[in-house]
Amino acid sequence: MKVFWYCVVLWISIDPVLGQIKYTASFTRSLEKAGISYIAPLEQWLHVAAPPDHEYMQYDLVLQNDRNDFEVRYRIHPNRRSELSIPPSVTVSRLIASIASNDEANEIRVVILSEEILKVFNADRGVIAYFTPKDEFTEKPYGAVFSLYAEDRRAIDVVLLYTNPEFDPLTAYRSIYFRE
Repeated sequence: MKVFWYCVVLWISIDPVLGQIKYTASFTRSLEKAGISYIAPLEQWLHVAAPPDHEYMQYDLVLQNDRNDFEVRYRIHPNRRSELSIPPSVTVSRLIASIASNDEANEIRVVILSEEILKVFNADRGVIAYFTPKDEFTEKPYGAVFSLYAEDRRAIDVVLLYTNPEFDPLTAYRSIYFRE
């Protein structure tokens, strides 16, 4: 009997789907519906935070680290054709218009993701924008939004807010990817 339970525990810990951290039931269902895998970055020590009340973006999940110098907000779009017919650059531009600072001294840099980076996320199209957030949006001085699309009509928007100017969201934060 001990061997049986040992095998069950071993199987659960090895199985990548069952071994993933599942934060909320609704977020987990949205991930499954959109065919997205999520692997929690352990070095960040993220925990679930209450989603902010923001009229321009409703979030499926908000995570913060213990030091409160990093926050990530997710919005998943599983098979909503009306939202997915809009190119990623337009989606990001609309979002940035509502959350980025309007101060002329602050720049907004929008970059179309290269094929090499898209392969990491198993995405077909994607855009990232670097910006300075509005004070009423967050107390963190730096932000990035990236929007990833898979051609079979799935998408995810990720808002990263952070305090370290050396942090590069695309190289440091690769916790999501579309499953085949």
